[in-house]
Amino acid sequence: MMNKTDIGIKKHPNYLKFIAFLQRAVPVLMLIFLFLSPFTQDTSIKEICIYSSIVFVLFLSLSRQFDFSFKTPLTAGFILFIIWTFIGLPFALNRPNTIHDIYAHLLKYLAIYYILVNFFSSRQKLSALIWVMIASGMVYTIWYMSYFYLYLGHNLSDRLIIFPYRDYIYVVA
Repeated sequence: MMNKTDIGIKKHPNYLKFIAFLQRAVPVLMLIFLFLSPFTQDTSIKEICIYSSIVFVLFLSLSRQFDFSFKTPLTAGFILFIIWTFIGLPFALNRPNTIHDIYAHLLKYLAIYYILVNFFSSRQKLSALIWVMIASGMVYTIWYMSYFYLYLGHNLSDRLIIFPYRDYIYVVA
């Protein structure tokens, strides 16, 4: 039996398996999030994916098991935009809503961007990302078209626009 002082916690086989699991889990969670992003009814699953990914990335970065980088071409623009939002915060008409929007939208989407840039850096991972987004759009389109036409029973002509300028012609005439 090995002693903890002999090998250290960072070289323990279970610790290495845990780190490998986290490094594989972050891209999978992000792919699940991106697949579900067009759908509006499953926000809890998306939130679990996002916050789990953020916690895993923080753990991997703080334990120095993953080199997380903010060096992207958009970093300077993001920093300027964040500064602009905080400068404009005292002038907001609805300050609590603005603070919520900065957190819920801006900072969360910046975290998503940097996780995607850092974890999908190879051609193979980028290809998987693209195919998941294509599949997501396809499933979304098929699902909601079948919902609108088959489940709700609308006619195909309800969304079929034969004369797109018909309404404008009547207004002008």
